[in-house]
Amino acid sequence: MPIISSSGNGNTKSDRLNGLYRVSKVISTSTHKDLLKNGYLLAAEPSYRYELLNLKRCYLLKKDDEVERLKNELQTLRTEYDALRLKDNERKKQLHELLLQMADAKAKLRVAMTLDDFISFLQLGFFATLWFSALLLSRNEESHSDPSNY
Repeated sequence: MPIISSSGNGNTKSDRLNGLYRVSKVISTSTHKDLLKNGYLLAAEPSYRYELLNLKRCYLLKKDDEVERLKNELQTLRTEYDALRLKDNERKKQLHELLLQMADAKAKLRVAMTLDDFISFLQLGFFATLWFSALLLSRNEESHSDPSNY
């Protein structure tokens, strides 16, 4: 079973930092169980055990804070999405009402145009009848005024 320990006797600050740096690289890439599975004896010296546990705890706390921050950010984005969706639904309702009003106005316009066309047709028929009557009257007057027709 490999043992993680410092290169020196562990009494100087640089020895302790070098040892922690090497150990922190291993810890930051794996979990406590992974370290035990791989056969690492986590802290051959009691002073390192405490520092390693603190390092691991800080790493996990940092990870938990990051997860919590991401959860909060996701919740904020969901809230914003819901607000935008509600606004979008409100706009869709307004657009639908506007389209209904436009369809109603088009229908009324068609009826008015149909009535206008019908009235125009009646007027044309009336004027055609008047013209035809005038033509018949003028022929009738011509026939009455011409003595050769008798």
